[in-house]
Amino acid sequence: MISRSFAVKKMAALREQGIDPFGKRFERTANSQELKDKFADLDKEQLHELNETATIAGRLVTKRGKG
Repeated sequence: MISRSFAVKKMAALREQGIDPFGKRFERTANSQELKDKFADLDKEQLHELNETATIAGRLVTKRGKG
């Protein structure tokens, strides 16, 4: 586990370099349920033809079958 003093020093070093250690605000345009509701009836080709983009945030969770 990283010690608190090490983390504080690392944050100070980043700030000295002009880097915000916590990043910038992230604006999402949709959530996963909205996308699922809007596009559930479309297949891969239809989705590709729409050429829509969305910005989402969150964790990816998957269950691996092997490995």
